[in-house]
Amino acid sequence: EIQENVYRCGDLTVDYNTHEVTRNGISITLSPKEFAVLLYLVRNKNIIVTREQIESNIWKLQSEGSSNLVDVYIRYLRNKIDVPGEESYIQTVRGTGYVMRS
Repeated sequence: EIQENVYRCGDLTVDYNTHEVTRNGISITLSPKEFAVLLYLVRNKNIIVTREQIESNIWKLQSEGSSNLVDVYIRYLRNKIDVPGEESYIQTVRGTGYVMRS
């Protein structure tokens, strides 16, 4: 079984094999960590993920919620993938974490 390894959220496309990210056909350059966070979110699309889940998956950290590392990377991603005037695909779930929705 061949897996395509391309994830979509609206007009955002994340290609696991080539690490290419596009929105509306326009290429977006992400750092390896930004890509990893985005990939984790898009793989869990419509599922609320906690900061701790993201941290342990991306940074292999087992912290007790003191780090703002995840928030920083979410901000980087929003700056790169969001379209001004449109709702962000990455939504904050207060007190819990984040969810990716188109």
